[in-house]
Amino acid sequence: MNKLFIIIITVVVTIAILIGIALFVINKLTGVNFGAVLFGKKIDSTYDHPLLSTSQEELLKSFGVDPATLPTTIPSNLEQCAVDALGSDRVSQIKSGATPSLTDYLKAKQCLN
Repeated sequence: MNKLFIIIITVVVTIAILIGIALFVINKLTGVNFGAVLFGKKIDSTYDHPLLSTSQEELLKSFGVDPATLPTTIPSNLEQCAVDALGSDRVSQIKSGATPSLTDYLKAKQCLN
């Protein structure tokens, strides 16, 4: 009985460590804070970005992106980068208030740097 308990504890701790390592690697590769997404930790900011809808701001916060760090104007090179990454139709939809998907964010995140 004692050996079974030790085995169960060892397995649980090992799984927790592996999940932590996986979240760290995913964060480094994608820039998305999946730990925050999974555990409900959002950016706590009351900043109201002038170019983003409330749902767009909330989505970015859930990805660990603070809207206050984003530009408040869209320079032509930034818009062109987004068009190159997402296509002009999708950029027009997002500019009109559509909420970007995780795929949109991952494709265009290099434009925000």
